[in-house]
Amino acid sequence: MARGLEGKLEGQVLRTLAGASLAKCVAACRVVGGCKGFNRQRASGTCDLLATRLCENDILLLSSAEADWRYFDMQDASYPDPSHVFFNHSMCTERGMCSSACERGIDQSCTDNIQCQAATENSYCTAASPSSPGVCRCNTHYWKYNATLCIHQTSLDSSIWSWIFKKVVNNMCYVTFTARVKQDIWIHLGSYEDWHSGITQYYFILGGWGNTQSILDRDGTRMVTAATEGLCTNNYQNFTLYWCNGNIRVSLTGVSTFIAWDDPAPFTVNTLGFRMPYTDGHAHIFFPHNLVDPYFPTSVETGGRCAVLEGVE
Repeated sequence: MARGLEGKLEGQVLRTLAGASLAKCVAACRVVGGCKGFNRQRASGTCDLLATRLCENDILLLSSAEADWRYFDMQDASYPDPSHVFFNHSMCTERGMCSSACERGIDQSCTDNIQCQAATENSYCTAASPSSPGVCRCNTHYWKYNATLCIHQTSLDSSIWSWIFKKVVNNMCYVTFTARVKQDIWIHLGSYEDWHSGITQYYFILGGWGNTQSILDRDGTRMVTAATEGLCTNNYQNFTLYWCNGNIRVSLTGVSTFIAWDDPAPFTVNTLGFRMPYTDGHAHIFFPHNLVDPYFPTSVETGGRCAVLEGVE
């Protein structure tokens, strides 16, 4: 059972006991179905058994005007946990929000940064004050992987020599990205769930061969060779890659489509990979939000569609 907290919590009263000792209130709350806490008045022993707990609604606050009342939050014997981040924080000591139930995931309602940070590193609460709830968000330059994981936005620049792969989700079949390169953007679209296996793929080089040509291969066979002299300008340019129903298109904003081929036997694209030459010291690619999940060859599972690939100078 929680430490008693000065004040009274307004909530649904399941039952009222008169002249009850603290022990009797505790015992009654344990047997009354749905009881999660109680208010007890010292002088009279009046005990209101409650169907709600302080942390279940971020707009619930203890009324300091009820000076003769104390609120008790029913928990197991280990509550409050001295090792928990809330234990010595004002959210617990002053506002009674001590339970791990007060933790909040990304996009959930909150009143204090510590509620978000207890569940998710690199996060914060948008609340202006304890009486004005906000929501948990990932810090700047981090994005939501799932409700309890914020991951730093990946910088794809010239220091990254290996391929970086993303998983294609939600039947996505096109992506618009921003690139600043002098030459050579390499892209794979693969049929395989795991990019380590399988060879069915579309392979693109944009602005290759000294920034003079762009190509499309299908499983190692050249399908398109396009003359694209000066395609990459080393300024930020918006490219669109489209593969819906096997209709392969690559275009550049302000420039007509420069790669076009209709695959007579299209496959389902499950992974997208990209790379730039490590010798290009100022190359960056930016992928916008809500397009592809990051591909992690681990047990971590995604909780949403949001992903960012963002270069930082």
